[in-house]
Amino acid sequence: MSRALTSFVMDPKNYLHLWDPSTMVNAFRDSMSLWFPQQKFTIPDDGDINRWILNQVLAPNPFVRYLTSMMYLSHVTGLSKINYPNSQFMKSIKFEALKEPGKPVIFHNAWNLDDHKLALFSNRPMIQQADKKEYKGPISASSLCACSALPFIEETVEIDEVTYCEGALVDTVNFESLLLEHHNPPDDTLDEVWVSRIVDSKQVRKPKDLHDALANLCQLFAATVGEDDVRIFKYHVQYDEPKWEGIIVEIQVPGHINFKWNHSNLYNGRVLGRAAAEQAIKRYHAHADLDPHEGPHFINEHPEKNDKEGWQKVKDTYRRCQERADA
Repeated sequence: MSRALTSFVMDPKNYLHLWDPSTMVNAFRDSMSLWFPQQKFTIPDDGDINRWILNQVLAPNPFVRYLTSMMYLSHVTGLSKINYPNSQFMKSIKFEALKEPGKPVIFHNAWNLDDHKLALFSNRPMIQQADKKEYKGPISASSLCACSALPFIEETVEIDEVTYCEGALVDTVNFESLLLEHHNPPDDTLDEVWVSRIVDSKQVRKPKDLHDALANLCQLFAATVGEDDVRIFKYHVQYDEPKWEGIIVEIQVPGHINFKWNHSNLYNGRVLGRAAAEQAIKRYHAHADLDPHEGPHFINEHPEKNDKEGWQKVKDTYRRCQERADA
C-alpha cells in the first residue's frame, strides 16, 4: 500500500485540475440559491443539506478532491491485503502434508480475472475438467488467499502472473467438478454428498452500524447463492441423464447464529454446529433403516417438518448458548 500511495503522490498527472475556479463559482451560486431562496420561508431538509455538503462544499474543495483521488485511484485493489506467502504464519502451515497418502481430496476455486474462467486448486491432480474451468495446481498459501479475496474487501492475488479473486462469486459449491472428478461408474462411484453451508440468509440481521452493514454485503449474497446452487444441483441429479442415485445429506444451518467477532460467539458457533451435525447424522442413520428404494435420496431437507424433535433439540441448544452469552 505504501508503494501505491507513493506512486500516486509522485505522479504529476494527479495534480491536474485540482484548482477549478469555475466549479467553485458555481458551487457558491448554488449555495446562495439554497440558503437564500427566492421563495420565502423555505427550509432545506436533510436531503438538501446532504446534497449541498457533497456537491457544493466537498466536491469543489481541492484538498478533498486530492484525498478522494488518492483513496480510489491509487493502485490498491482492496481494503486489506492478505497474501503474504513468506510470512511466518503462512510458512508454519504444512501444505505439503495435504499430499500425503490417505489424506482426503480437497479442492477450492478462484476466479481468473485475466482469462475469465474458474481456476481449481487441489491436493490431488484433477483430470476431468468442466468447460470454462481448469486445474491450476496444488493448494498453497497464495491459492487460499485467492479463493478468499472478496472484491473491494481484500486485494486481488497474483499467482504466476495471473490475477485472481474469490471464486465463490461465480460458483459457490463446485458440485459439477465434484461429480466429474469423483463419479466414474461402474467401478469408481460417488455414493454420498454431505452439504454443510457456512451461512444462511436467515442469519442476516437488520444492521445497526457500518460493521453490520458490511457483513450483510458479504453474507447475504453468499447465503442465497449457496442455497440456490444446492437446489440446482439436486434438480440436475434428479432429472438429468444418466441419473445419479447417490445420497445428499444437508446439515442445516441454524438461523439464530450471528456474526459477532468474539470468543464467546465462536464457542457458541462450535456448539450449535455440532448439534446441527448430530441431528443430520441421526437422520442419515434413520434413512439407512428404510427399505431399499431408487435414488437419488435427499436427507434432512426440511428438519423442521420431518424431524421436529431433533430440530427442537438444536433450537434448545441455541437457547442455552444465548443464556450463557447473556449471563
